[in-house]
Amino acid sequence: MKLSVYDSNVLKGIAILIMLWHHLFLRPEMYAYNDIVIHGHGIAQEIAIMCKVCVAIFVFVSGYGLTEKYGDWANIKLKDFYWKRFTKLMFNYWFVWLIFVPISVLWLGPSFAESYGSDKFLQGRVVLDFLGIVNWLGPTVYNYNAAWWFYGCIIGLYLLYPLLLRMAKQNEYYLIVFAIAVFCLPSDFLFCIRIYLPVFVCGMLYSLHDNERTYHIAPPISVWIITFFFILIGRHKIQGNDFYVYDALIMISGVYVYQHISGFIRTKQCLAFFGKYSMDMFLIHGFFYKWWMHDIIYYTGNPFIIYITLIAISLVVAIAIEKVKQILGFNRMMKYLRSL
Repeated sequence: MKLSVYDSNVLKGIAILIMLWHHLFLRPEMYAYNDIVIHGHGIAQEIAIMCKVCVAIFVFVSGYGLTEKYGDWANIKLKDFYWKRFTKLMFNYWFVWLIFVPISVLWLGPSFAESYGSDKFLQGRVVLDFLGIVNWLGPTVYNYNAAWWFYGCIIGLYLLYPLLLRMAKQNEYYLIVFAIAVFCLPSDFLFCIRIYLPVFVCGMLYSLHDNERTYHIAPPISVWIITFFFILIGRHKIQGNDFYVYDALIMISGVYVYQHISGFIRTKQCLAFFGKYSMDMFLIHGFFYKWWMHDIIYYTGNPFIIYITLIAISLVVAIAIEKVKQILGFNRMMKYLRSL
């Protein structure tokens, strides 16, 4: 009943593919394309709205993976945990940041002032963005690349993880109450962390109860499939921020369904391949569809051609980035640093 590394890559592959659709077609007023309109609803846009669940997949997999690695530890060595986690997380981010942001600022646009604003806080926002935490200031304070807000989310969840795991070891109900209470806080401060804390906690609990799920989750798989789609549709109809609560339920039911559906071997292999490059694709795709190649990607106006074009560009560049890292010895350096 455990999710393997391969399974995690399959889920991340799903996440990155629906993320690209989400970003391409969420706002037709900004990115012109020929949507298929039925009863006043654009199909591509409606699907894009539902694809927001991509973030929950990444967060759930992160919570699950950390707990698989550290869940049996009586006490996490904080220095060792933070050093290994953040070395991998931040150096990959900085590698892309230091290549793509200067190209945009100095050549293809936009400038820092256009992205952050030209007020007296400009330099501070650039520094916070380089650290991945500029959106801790609130949901209206954006990263240079808007998709990078996720880094502020995952950094905060990593910082909280040792505390969350200790709470889970003492009493899981404390952890659940804590996650809900933090989610319900009225302030916009640390908004990106608070809204996904319940999903992260669900990933942790899913790992801690791997061996018990067969005995305690009795309904047949057909019921779980129906439940998954009802929750997904219900989330789509909710207004405001309350729909984020549904993400935890979507992930529990969705992952359970995934684990109990056999077959689709070739499809899973393809998704796992995308999952392998999902982080690089996440970091770079915004540069292409928003700034560098916007007119080329949206040229046909056909959503499917637009989508395939962005997938192809992002994947090829992501593979190239990993090749460059190998040539430069970046991965060996990372391995060495994490062993210190």
